[in-house]
Amino acid sequence: MQMKKVLVYGVSLLVVIVIALYLTMYTIAVYRVVGYIGEYPELGGVYWSYSPSGSLFPWPREPGMLTALSPASSIDAFLYKYVVKTNMLILAIAATHLLAAYLAYRLIRAVK
Repeated sequence: MQMKKVLVYGVSLLVVIVIALYLTMYTIAVYRVVGYIGEYPELGGVYWSYSPSGSLFPWPREPGMLTALSPASSIDAFLYKYVVKTNMLILAIAATHLLAAYLAYRLIRAVK
């Protein structure tokens, strides 16, 4: 029974650490790119300030060099409005790091 707990906590910790690292790297990349995207209510949506458009998904990519508004994709608009502007990425990082710390604690206790 004890060995099963160690295995479950160990695998869970590994998965959470990988997710936490990915989220951290993704967030760093997003905040490098997010200065090029904005919400323009007078135009009715989210636009990139340069063309061709950049991307926030699957990995953030800067837009081109031409100064012209280009509409963001629906995925980019959703990520910008509801994930980046509401700081959900920061909360997700904090949650995964706290979960990793908790699982590490449980793993150490299960090993003893």
